[in-house]
Amino acid sequence: MDELTGSWRLLSHVAVNQATGERTNPFGASPSGSLMVHDGRMIVVITPEDRGGGAPVIAYAGRISVRGDGRLATAVEVASVPQWVGGEQVRGWRRDGDRLELTTPPGVPPGGEHPVIAVLTWLRADAVAGGGASD
Repeated sequence: MDELTGSWRLLSHVAVNQATGERTNPFGASPSGSLMVHDGRMIVVITPEDRGGGAPVIAYAGRISVRGDGRLATAVEVASVPQWVGGEQVRGWRRDGDRLELTTPPGVPPGGEHPVIAVLTWLRADAVAGGGASD
């Protein structure tokens, strides 16, 4: 859990169509977001680049557990999506230095035909503040 502890800033949110490989930015090219992990709890807030463009704000919080299979699960206690409350949000995760990548399980979006996964790339907040981010 220590690898995840701290504050993170969202760099990108990309949806990848599993049938075609097409990549889209459902929250725009420059979405905003914060992820905080502390004392076994995770809080996530994501807002679209264009708040008037129709994409919703996504937020949830709860107790986090890291699984040995490269996934983490949040037992959701509060969320902007009411049906998430009381359930789990499971994400694949991978850390590379000051970057953290979270991936959703495949799912068909409303109005979509093919499953997509979301790939969210985060940068450790103190790397942003200190200018220590590396590409």
